[in-house]
Formats: sequence, structure tokens, C-alpha cells
Amino acid sequence: AWGIDDLEDDVFYLYDGDKWYADRQGLKKDIYAAFGLGIDQVFIVGEGGAAYLYDGQGFQPQMLPVSTDMFGIWGSGAKDIYAVGAKGAVVRFDGETWNQIDIPDLKGRHLNTVGGSGPDNIYIGGQYIAEHFDGTIWTKVNAGMNIRAILCGDSGCYCAGTFGGF
Repeated sequence: AWGIDDLEDDVFYLYDGDKWYADRQGLKKDIYAAFGLGIDQVFIVGEGGAAYLYDGQGFQPQMLPVSTDMFGIWGSGAKDIYAVGAKGAVVRFDGETWNQIDIPDLKGRHLNTVGGSGPDNIYIGGQYIAEHFDGTIWTKVNAGMNIRAILCGDSGCYCAGTFGGF
């Protein structure tokens, strides 16, 4: 497990099953979200489009095609990672390159989170908006709240949010 300290820049924590270890990386941007496929493949995103991939030795910079703050990241596999953020920013990593995805309903919106159960069941949530991807097209979903987190499993997808602010 990995953790992020939002009180102290550039501090990440690794849980080895017994205790947490601080890992100071010297990153110069605030980090807002992390997603890992394994101990040697952890993606993090944050301030100003900052993105890094932890490869088991250290964090390697990733080049996102956006410069806005990124608040959520999730993937169905090594060649299918999504990150979302401010101003409707949605990007996808195909295993080699990050590419921006244009979803008209999300333009200019504050996006907080992304989650799913596979490449054909992905949700993006944000400030009173949600979008679903079925593997072919993105479709607007009635949100009714400011969605802060999405978690999907075998029994369905769930979200948590608030009814004010962001």
C-alpha cells in the first residue's frame, strides 16, 4: 500500500504489511492521487499536471499533455491508465504515451476521480457531473452530487461525494 502526506510535500509512505516507511523523493509539486498496479508500478499525479511513475527504485517523471492540476488516477491494466483533473482534463496512458481525451460534457468541469472495473466499465466523477465509458462511447450519467471517490467491484460501482463545494 502507498500513502501520500498532504501536510508535507514530496513524502510518500510504503506499507510492507507490517509498518509504514517514509520515502522522501524530492518532488517539487504537490501530489493529489496515486494508483498502483504493483510494488514497482505506481503512478502519481498532482499540481500543474505533475505525473510520475514509481518503478521500484524511484519516481520517473511522466509527460502529461495537460498542465492543469490532476486529482484522480485509476487503471484497468498497465496499458490503460486514466487521470482526471481541473478544467475537464482527462488523459489516458496506453503503456507508452499519455494522450488527452476530449469528452465534450466534461469540458471546463472540475473532475475529482476516476474508477472502474475494467476497460469497458469506467466512471469519471466531479463537480455535479459523472461520465461512463462502456469500451466504445462516453455517456453522461446523472450525478446529483459532487463526486469525490469511485470504487468498482464485482457487485457494481459506488461513489462518495458531497452536496456543496469541491
